[in-house]
Amino acid sequence: MDRYSPQLDIRDQCRMSMSELARYSKKALANSVDPDETPHDAASHQGLRCLLKGISCYVVSIPRMFGLVVVAVFCVCHSSALSNTWQNRIKQRPAPVVPFKLEWYLGKWFTQSRQEPCSWKGSSDFENMELNFVLDPKKNLLYDHSIWKKDDRCVFVTFDIIPSSKTPGTFMIQDPLGDVQSGEYVILAIDPNKFVVEWGCTKVSSVGQRCDDPWVSVHTRERFPSPKVLAKIDLALMRTVGVRLAELPRLSHANMPCVLGQGKFAASDFL
Repeated sequence: MDRYSPQLDIRDQCRMSMSELARYSKKALANSVDPDETPHDAASHQGLRCLLKGISCYVVSIPRMFGLVVVAVFCVCHSSALSNTWQNRIKQRPAPVVPFKLEWYLGKWFTQSRQEPCSWKGSSDFENMELNFVLDPKKNLLYDHSIWKKDDRCVFVTFDIIPSSKTPGTFMIQDPLGDVQSGEYVILAIDPNKFVVEWGCTKVSSVGQRCDDPWVSVHTRERFPSPKVLAKIDLALMRTVGVRLAELPRLSHANMPCVLGQGKFAASDFL
């Protein structure tokens, strides 16, 4: 065993302070095959940024040669980058759009893209999905009359939606099965004549302003929106939740749409 590189138990390594780690690294450097190599030369700029930002404070190994430290740092940075996927970013609770008027939201919409919640697995595979929001002013309640096609069968469901009296653009949704998509959702962006972007949460996280089971839906006024409208939606998604429109599962409107009177609701459509 090299006298400059004593073997440390992993628990001892994790207890080392930054100054102790620096002294230990210098000893390892003294045994490097390149006598002109310095810690600054050996570590990449990305590795240093990761250390300075505190992305990870875990020491997984103390190698005999300092050059191998870079490998350890790179792996930590790489694993941190994996946690920054768009699926993870949408778990952060966003703020509703300002300003917002309820009348902007009423009427018919065509669902173009949808990241489903785990509680409603398979909903991103629906086709020809349409929503029609109707306000009951006496009850201050919205009715979402939804229609979609699944396996060539039309499904019709009405969701009860309660607008927040305190925060415009925030709603509570109650579906017929109770726990499939029930929960809070907000309007991220809206152009009353072109599109609306929704973010919802079916399972609130115990950690800060986060959601363990979020969903994102994009609806347009036209069944086949123009590239210009899609570009505006893409920009709105990037600004609000850091997601590109192309990353969300796209729903098809290619087949014959449903007509009222066909099909019927089944519990299996929510599973």
